[in-house]
Amino acid sequence: MIRFLFAPVTKSLVIIGLLVATGVGLMKHVSSNRGAYSEKRLGNFVLSEETPISIGHGVTGLSASTELVDILVEREAHFRVPRNYIQSIIANAHARSVMLVLVTLFPDFAGATVDGARGTLPENLTRLWWDNYPNLIRILSTTKPFSVEHDGNTIVFTAEEHEPDSPWKYGLLKSKKRSHALTDVYFVRPGAEYSGYVVYCSTEGIGPCNIDLRLSERLVIQYQFHKSLLPHWQEIHQKVSALIESFIVKGEK
Repeated sequence: MIRFLFAPVTKSLVIIGLLVATGVGLMKHVSSNRGAYSEKRLGNFVLSEETPISIGHGVTGLSASTELVDILVEREAHFRVPRNYIQSIIANAHARSVMLVLVTLFPDFAGATVDGARGTLPENLTRLWWDNYPNLIRILSTTKPFSVEHDGNTIVFTAEEHEPDSPWKYGLLKSKKRSHALTDVYFVRPGAEYSGYVVYCSTEGIGPCNIDLRLSERLVIQYQFHKSLLPHWQEIHQKVSALIESFIVKGEK
């Protein structure tokens, strides 16, 4: 498992991004039949917690465009993501947060295309869920300040620390302590060179399986997939980790 840790992005990055964006403006196009909009960013626009709220400061709906979008999340991680992976970005200046939702399909992990050919999602989808795309992978940014008491993975590892292994399937153990009527919890114990793996799978209908990747003390990336893909959890974990890492702008001070 790749463990992501980042030094905080300095305040100068936020200021530079916003100064470049000032006066540039965003051009929006309203789709009359879907009620959504898309936008084109000019110059070096960076969407962040500091960005003022307006209609243009966000992204809604899939696009086949491969234009790169800069997003600064929690002032710690600077992402540069091709537009055809983005389902939505919502900036909330009052809450000082950015909610980022990326989507792709197993096993190719490619961005959306105009017609959805070759195992990709088509642009301008009005409905995107596991009942019509069972191979859907959703990647979400969440803010979860780290504490041992509230970290989901740590809670599972602690609860199972002195318990005998309960082998399940696909190389996973089942947590007897943390599973309940609505959620089955599977895990791999951490080791000297492996930080472990925990997956929470809904037992209700088409509810997804959820995995947390902690990037920093404040930022967690959660990804989701359908329960039917659980046999492929290792491949999914490796490819999601590599995809996220490829979107991170490195070497900034």
